[in-house]
Amino acid sequence: MYLTSVKIKNFRGYGENHEREDCCFVYDDLDAPLVIFKGYNGFGKTSFYEAIEWCLTDKVYRLEKFYDDKTYQVNELKRSHYLKFYHPSHGNTSNREIFVELIFSNGMKIVRTTKNNILRTTVKDNSYMSKVLMGYDELKEVSTEEVLHAFILKTKDKETFFLTHMLGQESISDFLRHNSPSERREIFMRLLQEEKLNELFLGIQKYKTNGNALLRKYSKFEKEQSKYENDQKEIENFIKRLHFSDISSYLKSLNKCYSQIEPLIKENIVEDELNLDSLIPSDGIKLKNSVSMLQSISFTQDRIPSLNKNLITKHETLKRSKKKLETLELLEMAGIKINNSGHASNLLEKDFKGLQEQLRVITQIANDFDENKNELDNKVKKLSIHNQFFSLLSRNIDLTEMTIKEELWEDINKEKADYILFSNKFKQHLQGKSINLIVQTIDLDWFNKIKSNFEKLQIERQIELVNLENLQILKGNISKLNKQYQQSLNSVKQLISNNPQEIDNCPVCLNKDFTDDKYSDSNIKNWDSSLDISNKLLAIIDSTFSVGNEQVEELSQRESAVLLNIRQIEKEIKEDILVKITERLNTIRILFTTQFTELEKQFNDSISKLSIEIDKQKDKKMIISQQIERFNESIIALYGNDFNINELDLLKLEQVIKDKELWFKEKAPMLDLLNGDINQTVIQNEITLIKESDINTYTLEELSGSIQDTSKKIEYLNKLTSSFDLLIKYKIPAEYESTLSEFDRIGEKIEQISTQKQVIQGYLGQIDIYHEKLLSKQRQVIQERLEDHPIVSWVYETINPHPFYKKLHITNTDRGTNFTGQTQLDDNIDLYLDQIFSAAQLNILALSIFFGLGLTQRYSKLQQLFLDDPIQSLDDVNILAFIDVLRAIMDSKYGDKHIIISTHNEDFAQLLAIKMRNRRVVQYSIVGYTEEGPKIRKS
Repeated sequence: MYLTSVKIKNFRGYGENHEREDCCFVYDDLDAPLVIFKGYNGFGKTSFYEAIEWCLTDKVYRLEKFYDDKTYQVNELKRSHYLKFYHPSHGNTSNREIFVELIFSNGMKIVRTTKNNILRTTVKDNSYMSKVLMGYDELKEVSTEEVLHAFILKTKDKETFFLTHMLGQESISDFLRHNSPSERREIFMRLLQEEKLNELFLGIQKYKTNGNALLRKYSKFEKEQSKYENDQKEIENFIKRLHFSDISSYLKSLNKCYSQIEPLIKENIVEDELNLDSLIPSDGIKLKNSVSMLQSISFTQDRIPSLNKNLITKHETLKRSKKKLETLELLEMAGIKINNSGHASNLLEKDFKGLQEQLRVITQIANDFDENKNELDNKVKKLSIHNQFFSLLSRNIDLTEMTIKEELWEDINKEKADYILFSNKFKQHLQGKSINLIVQTIDLDWFNKIKSNFEKLQIERQIELVNLENLQILKGNISKLNKQYQQSLNSVKQLISNNPQEIDNCPVCLNKDFTDDKYSDSNIKNWDSSLDISNKLLAIIDSTFSVGNEQVEELSQRESAVLLNIRQIEKEIKEDILVKITERLNTIRILFTTQFTELEKQFNDSISKLSIEIDKQKDKKMIISQQIERFNESIIALYGNDFNINELDLLKLEQVIKDKELWFKEKAPMLDLLNGDINQTVIQNEITLIKESDINTYTLEELSGSIQDTSKKIEYLNKLTSSFDLLIKYKIPAEYESTLSEFDRIGEKIEQISTQKQVIQGYLGQIDIYHEKLLSKQRQVIQERLEDHPIVSWVYETINPHPFYKKLHITNTDRGTNFTGQTQLDDNIDLYLDQIFSAAQLNILALSIFFGLGLTQRYSKLQQLFLDDPIQSLDDVNILAFIDVLRAIMDSKYGDKHIIISTHNEDFAQLLAIKMRNRRVVQYSIVGYTEEGPKIRKS
């Protein structure tokens, strides 16, 4: 069976081929005896082989090897591990699907697809998933095992299938250097279809390695036997040290002692603190539970001192809490007495009706001040709406365009009328002199006169502008210059005429120097070197217009005169009209702003003074209100809410004060605090401190009961400790517990262990015999089928990788398979070639083994060998020898094994094609690389 065609899309270095409708990159005629791929590194040669491998096995050996060997960390490997084509602009777009299709010579097709970017990296990684279809006319979804089953009988061995057909750039050295000798032997056994022999050997090998499991088992039995014998002896000696003749007498005495203290244990008044029920055996103390029973009693006894200490501490704490609770009741009553006495004193000191009258007077004064302040606040609000007087008049004047909007004259009349109303409204607060000054400044006759002059000058200016336009039209009709040039000169001339003082160079060419000979009376009419730059430029423009035409020259002079008149009129408008109006308006605004600010300050000062007086009255009112409030509080505290103040009895108030003094004298001996200078603050502080100790959760009765209960528990624990001391004398060490429970069966166990040791010794002898036989059989297989393998040796010797190690020798020991070198001097030299060879020599060694096993194996039905750039690091002599090997293989009985080979070396590809010119050879050249992948040419 041969692979005839491969279609690839969006896999590794291949994107989408837009020259085909299915967007696939297609390689066909792959069943030729020799297929050659050539192209630069990174252009997609290796991706072609990986696409085939992935489609068949759902793996890419080169990428997964990184994870198996932990060559790189995951973060470093992300880009290298991409499975999907990485577009330079769009990246790994999710809508793209990886597609690889394989077509074989028997008509079978295999298609594998996925949308994932990367392969599965660990066993727990469930993010990766692919789908594979297989069939002839109709494809159906199958598993990877079913795909491999179409080529090999045992589908579980995917790596062997890969090594059988593909020699990749990484697998060249992986097989030799990255695999251990034992791993190589396993691979060789699978390739030689000796899996059963290998499985048997590995099964026996497990008992020879990893510390020898049977020997460990034998050692374990010896230790157990020794332990049982020692424990038996030590237990008997321990019983004798306790002055008992044997175990029976020991148990009898132990049970007698326990029966004396059992009633005390059953009393168990500390069941919340100790679990004594576990110390009561259901059927007495036996040999099997004696150790654990005494251990439990010992453990319980160890806990008693700590528990007893806690109970004593609790007892003292409860007594202190009781004392605090009694103190709290006294303090609370003292607080009530002091509080009532204070209220009584307050009522005796205050004149309630006098306080009410003071409050009424102060309230009235405060209301009058509030009313005055509100009136001033309203005046400030009314004042603020006039803040913009005379501020917007100047917006009707445009100094740049020298225009006045008609609205200005109406706005001035209106503003003056509004101001007169404003001055009348606030006349009592304003000075008459300032009002008259503003009214006189708004002189309507003056503004009317200015208006008349402005309109006259505007008419004169308009007439001159019409004259200027007519002269320019006439001059343009006569001048020989083109219209566009005339318009440009007119624009420049008007610009200069309007701003003569601002011109210090030519607006067009920026020239400042007019000393050249071309600037003279002979060339430019009306030229005078003493003129300023603006007049020189006007003379040049007029001369340019006339260009020898006297009529044009006369018109230019008239035009200059008109421009001069216009400039004079505009100057008069600006200086005599616009500037004066603007100044007059600014003066009016300044006068009004000054007047407004003074008026506003006058109001605000009055408001501030009233606010101060209002605050003073509020303070007085608050003091009186607080006195009245305290009076009412005292009434409520002593008599309640419904008491009539007219019924207040002063004699009863005096009696309340006397009762407080008598109570303090009576209770002082009970509480030291009452002997000093005591007040409500001191009492509340003491109450707060006592309440923070959480005594409020108890009553005096509860505390008394708890104190009595704790005393009983302390007494009980003391009795229990004395009783446990008697039992502890019978205690046996804990390490004998398991042995003591089976004391009667120790002899029987020792005999069983001796029997098991004899069985293991028999097994160990048989394992050594079988291990030697299986190793000998493996050596025989290696020697017969690999050591002198004709093709492996022939390829190695033909390419001749080393001048000294001429022959290849394959060895098999109990450690595994190695490659040693044989020289002409000594055929038994023991040097490992896969460790001393260079990269090039290692490649040749790998090629020899690959061809030897690949050509002769019957493991797979696929009759093709795939080699990805196998001439890495080879020199010219090795390359020529390698080509001879390929040609010899094609001419041999193994010619049915077709070869697909890639190379980055153009010379090697051409030489190989020439050497195979009489054979059917297909060549693919990758001639370039685009944003969607390689550009392929077939020949």
